[in-house]
Amino acid sequence: MVRYWGTLLILLLIIGCTSEPRDCFSDDDYSRALFGDKNLQGAKLCDADFTGAKLIGVNFTGADLSGADMPGADLMKSDFTNADLSDTTMYLANLSGADLNGAILEGAKMDDVIF
Repeated sequence: MVRYWGTLLILLLIIGCTSEPRDCFSDDDYSRALFGDKNLQGAKLCDADFTGAKLIGVNFTGADLSGADMPGADLMKSDFTNADLSDTTMYLANLSGADLNGAILEGAKMDDVIF
């Protein structure tokens, strides 16, 4: 059930249907979430927790993921073009086939990442 609520929340954030506008949806918990081929372009998800999430083929183009936790996340074939990944934690994440062109990676912890 948590996975479905997390998916619904992200969709609402992207289309702007939240009751309280926020600049950044920080500290939100999407750990172990399943998002395949979703469009999160330009999303503000700084400091969010994506630990162990399966985010295969997700479009994060221009998204703000600064400070996000993504250890063990499956980010295969996701698009991070021009995304802010500064200070993210991506230990053991799977980034095979991911597009990181223009991504901001300053301070990102990427030990043992699969490319």
